[in-house]
Amino acid sequence: DPELPLMWDRPGREGVAVRADVAALPPWAVVHLHGAVTGGGNDGWAENAVLPGAAQLAEYPNEQPAAGLWYHDHAMHITHLNVMTGLGAGSYLIRDEEERRLRLPAGDREIPLVLFDRNLDLDDDGAFTGDLLYKGIVVADDPYELVRPFTGPFNLV
Repeated sequence: DPELPLMWDRPGREGVAVRADVAALPPWAVVHLHGAVTGGGNDGWAENAVLPGAAQLAEYPNEQPAAGLWYHDHAMHITHLNVMTGLGAGSYLIRDEEERRLRLPAGDREIPLVLFDRNLDLDDDGAFTGDLLYKGIVVADDPYELVRPFTGPFNLV
């Protein structure tokens, strides 16, 4: 969803700010940040919803090496509804000096990309089928056989 904010920060507390756009989240939203090193009270478990008219402060200290994380809704029993209405996933990038030294593409040459496979089809009894939209296959025994020099907007791993 292009409307979801891209978030990034450096390790530590420098630049920490309350995000005003949290008020625009849909009712019952629970934000879960995958891969974040943070306290359990900040990590959007399914029953920790932000109710309409309420506020919640979650702290992500970013005290970990550079990483490409992703966040998504984790609301109990209604995650699928929020996914169907567009609250799928967003990028959260943590930067550090080691990453800077690698001189990777940055700025308008870097496009964070989050891919996920969701099938919200129901069977005849109204239960989710669990069928994936894409079936993965092994195309080489040695993953290095597939790696070729690449210059472009996406580096997929």
